[in-house]
Amino acid sequence: MTPIPTKPINELEKKTGVSNQDSILIVDSVTGEARLADKEELRGVGISNITKSKNGKTTTITIHTTDGGSYQVQLEDGGDGYTPEFKLEGTVFKWKFPNESQWTTLFDTTSFKGEKGNDGVGISEITHTKRGKTTTITIKKTDGSSHPFSVEDGEKGNDGKNPEFQLGSTHLQWRLQGESQRKNLIPKEQIRGATITNVAKTAGNGAPGTTDTYTITLSDDQTFSFSVYNGRDGSGSGDMLKANNLSDVVDKAQARANLELYSIAQITALLQNMLTSENLNAVARTLAGLTVVPGNGSVSASLFLRHPNGRTYEFFSDGSGAFGVWDKTSDQNVLKMTTEEAIFFRRINANNMRVTKVANPVDGQDAVNKQYLESQKNQANGIAGLDNNKKLDPSVIPLIATTETVTVANEAARLNLTTAQVQRGDYVVQTDTGAKFILSGNNPKNKNDWIPMSDTTPDRSQIANKPSSFAPSPHSHTKASVGLSKVDNTSDAEKNSATATLTNKTINGDNNTITKVNSLKNQNGNTEIKTRAGTKAQHTAVGTKDANTLYLVTEN
Repeated sequence: MTPIPTKPINELEKKTGVSNQDSILIVDSVTGEARLADKEELRGVGISNITKSKNGKTTTITIHTTDGGSYQVQLEDGGDGYTPEFKLEGTVFKWKFPNESQWTTLFDTTSFKGEKGNDGVGISEITHTKRGKTTTITIKKTDGSSHPFSVEDGEKGNDGKNPEFQLGSTHLQWRLQGESQRKNLIPKEQIRGATITNVAKTAGNGAPGTTDTYTITLSDDQTFSFSVYNGRDGSGSGDMLKANNLSDVVDKAQARANLELYSIAQITALLQNMLTSENLNAVARTLAGLTVVPGNGSVSASLFLRHPNGRTYEFFSDGSGAFGVWDKTSDQNVLKMTTEEAIFFRRINANNMRVTKVANPVDGQDAVNKQYLESQKNQANGIAGLDNNKKLDPSVIPLIATTETVTVANEAARLNLTTAQVQRGDYVVQTDTGAKFILSGNNPKNKNDWIPMSDTTPDRSQIANKPSSFAPSPHSHTKASVGLSKVDNTSDAEKNSATATLTNKTINGDNNTITKVNSLKNQNGNTEIKTRAGTKAQHTAVGTKDANTLYLVTEN
């Protein structure tokens, strides 16, 4: 087998031989020589494997062929990309990469002339309807289209739980009511009060008869200074104090005053003004209008808020677990909340917001929800509702409010009627006599509660201003008397109908169309009218107009 040349092949060209068999022409890229490839040279070499390795930013791809050869391709990772920056200087729009200092011009905005856009489509109306728990909102646009969508009411959420706090051994801890596990919140050392970090003499030399100044520095960088007077040596003799301490002095307070020392009570009073956890649990503290009064579990723990205008509100919680707000200025209750209810002592203003999830009323002063109110329409002891015509439903109108006419056989049957059959104001007709009665009382079985209708008909003599006689009408009416002044009492044959000849009539062409005309004649009836159509210019060009020609002129 002839070995495959190691020189690269520059070109492969398919040629057609004389025997009508295809052959391959190989052109050497170095020498430029061309020759026909033999069958052995054209045997295919396949890919047996492709491997990939990476070193730093270089990826090497190796293609292994079935003849034992291999080819490598190395790829370098690209560097980090940059997000271009843009700016508008006047009317010129420019850009650059963040690592560049030079800005490049993109375009001048004055070179663009936009075309007028189409009119926008806005929202003309938003409506909503509610059925059950579904609220349908419809958005109507100015182009006449509408887009409805529905929203379902959410289910009632679970009741919230109040947090509980406790100071543990290492942290301030908390948990929700009903939970057993407490969680750490704040390390204990972060909530402790300030401690003394240093006590030093900051002025004085300790000489007899002089005053030294000492400064106490706290952990929160607060400082407190006090002075100590250095006493002179005594000039007396004899037995002096038994011990060199103030406890043997008879008037200790005077001795401290003379020495300008602080007593334990005075130092305690100074430290009480520091906001430590112990102090806050002991007595009330006031901070620029905010006063905190601790409780002991049985009496109220209060938080007082004082406005600069003098009005003060107290937020309290008592030993029974109730929480509330008290108007200290007006000495009135504002709000009180217990485990069972929240009591408001002021008018509630919902600020045009809906009050939802109102329960059905039980007591006379309970609020009423819309669903309950609608359920009471036309119900016993409920509300009389209106029908679609805004009228009372006849089924809810008491029978006594309407007048009925009942027919009975005789008087016995009339006196046997019940209040379910007739009520006050109803009429009854007896068929045996034709008499008519009206029920004036409440008991139809009581004969005295019935009034004969003849008793209620006034005598003619009692009618005032009645005419003495009624003369018959002469019936001398004209057509004007009955509003028929335009009626000529003509027959159909005499009228101008669709088939009759119109004589001395003018046809108004406004909004009328004349169709299927065989011919038009002039006013003398002896010459047929001709028609001629043309533009205004053509009509003007006609010199003398023919009296028996109808000219139809158009603008163009």
